[in-house]
Order: sequence, then structure tokens, then C-alpha cells
Amino acid sequence: HQTIASNRFYECSFHDCNFNETTFTHCRFVDCRFAMCNLSLMKFGEDCSFIDTVFEGSKMIGINWASVSWPTIQPASPLKFNDCDISMSTFMGLRLKEIVITKCRARDVDFREADLTQSDFTDTDLLKSLFIHTDLTEANFANADSYNIDVTLNTIKGAQFSLPEAASLLYSLGIEIVDGF
Repeated sequence: HQTIASNRFYECSFHDCNFNETTFTHCRFVDCRFAMCNLSLMKFGEDCSFIDTVFEGSKMIGINWASVSWPTIQPASPLKFNDCDISMSTFMGLRLKEIVITKCRARDVDFREADLTQSDFTDTDLLKSLFIHTDLTEANFANADSYNIDVTLNTIKGAQFSLPEAASLLYSLGIEIVDGF
């Protein structure tokens, strides 16, 4: 419930920290790692940025990532989430190529109009997450589940999906799947 302002964090590791409802303003995180932290409802004020930051085993519910100041020259994989809960967050309209969201709970996340080219959603639960006008070119959805991606409203060329969950992609085409047995 605090405000942290005008700090630069380079190669810092945060372990088991509670930043619940913390506001970061004029802060920069470069090559940082957050492990087992509570970052839920974290807010970003003016000029807050993340470059090559990793989140592991952290609770990060209800974050508006669209309020971050993203660099104009996008580094590869600006954010990596592994085994995190990022539910009820928004990445709407962001250009986050190669973002990594693996083994996560990402329910009710807004990915509308985002460029997530070559992103990795391996083993992620995407129940009720929104993908509309999202660029998922060459994205990896191996073993991801509960996603609802309309192939007519999103770019999915070269994306990878695993069976049986991949059959859900046919629903947007009006195709009915019947059991042959």
C-alpha cells in the first residue's frame, strides 16, 4: 500500500516480498528477478519500465501492464512469467514479442490487440482470457488449456497447439466435432 518513486533497480533479486497494492512511479527495473512475491494490484505511475525482468512463483493478480512505459526499441522477451498467477490482468494493445508466460494461471487476462508474436504460453491455464485482434504468429500454446481463440479474429500463422485442446480452434469456424465411436 506504499508508493515507491524515482528508483532504478539493476540486476536486483526480490524474494518473498509483499508489494500488494504498491504504486511504482518513475522506476526502472532492468535484469531483475521477482520470486515468490505478492505483486497483486500493483500500479504503475508515470515513467515506470521493465526490461528483461523475470517473475517466478509470484501472485500478480489485477495488474494493468498497459500503463507501463515500454521502450520504443523492444528487447527480446521483456517479461518472463513462470509458475505465476497473473489472472485478471491486462496486456491490451501492447507490443510484447517473445513474452514468456509458462506454467501460469492466466484466467480472465485481456490480450486484445496485443502483438504477442513468438510468445510462449506453454502449460498455461487461459480460462476466459481475451484474444481479439491479437497477433499470435509463431506463438507456442503447447499443453496450454482452456483458451478460446477465434481463428477469424486473430493472427495465428505458425502458432503451435497441442491436442486435444487444439480442437477448440474449430469452434470459431462453425465446425461441429462429433465422436466417431
